[in-house]
Amino acid sequence: MSDGNLLLTLRQINICLGLYESEELAANEMTFAQAFLLNEIFLMDSSCVCSTELCERVGFTRSSISRTLKELRKNGYVKMKMAKTITAKSISF
Repeated sequence: MSDGNLLLTLRQINICLGLYESEELAANEMTFAQAFLLNEIFLMDSSCVCSTELCERVGFTRSSISRTLKELRKNGYVKMKMAKTITAKSISF
């Protein structure tokens, strides 16, 4: 198999896996951004995570993090509470 054919095959596999993943997430009423953020929260290995730390870790905007966390909270994946500092929210799961 030539390098060009291998690259094309790998791209096709990636597209198929992406479609499958999107369907599975949709079946569980979760977006890719929600799944990604939830995974990052678990990888931080703490029962309580500050949203500011999360922004720095994943490189999302604060508004995007906030919107995604609100959906995760609404669906029961995380609990949020205001931290002692005004600008930070703590996220627990």
